[in-house]
Amino acid sequence: MWMICRRGSFVGWGAGMRKWLIWLLAGFVLAGLADGLIWLWATSALAAGVDRWTAQLRAQGWTVETGTRAEGGWPLAAIVTINDIRVAGGEHMLPGGLAWHTGSVTLAVSFTAPLVLSVTPEGQEWLR
Repeated sequence: MWMICRRGSFVGWGAGMRKWLIWLLAGFVLAGLADGLIWLWATSALAAGVDRWTAQLRAQGWTVETGTRAEGGWPLAAIVTINDIRVAGGEHMLPGGLAWHTGSVTLAVSFTAPLVLSVTPEGQEWLR
């Protein structure tokens, strides 16, 4: 049985038990830091992928406009939401070209399935 003494330590817990609890707490802190660093890396990789994609489309003659970006999803996923996306062009492929607009697109990678990228358009879409 244990109880708290005046100094705030637990009476009845040996030094071995206290060391074990300290190591356990340190492990949780390190796991949280590692997860945070992985999340930062994953969200920046998603954002860099979007930048490469828009640069490739622009190099091919397409017009790409994007609004603001928001990152989220920590601790279980890396999520990047891009607002107000407009893509237009493709006159060389389709007479009159193609135009697409949506309120936002969410890119998500779950840490439980890191090889699966989920791309979800949200809001009202317009295709011409």
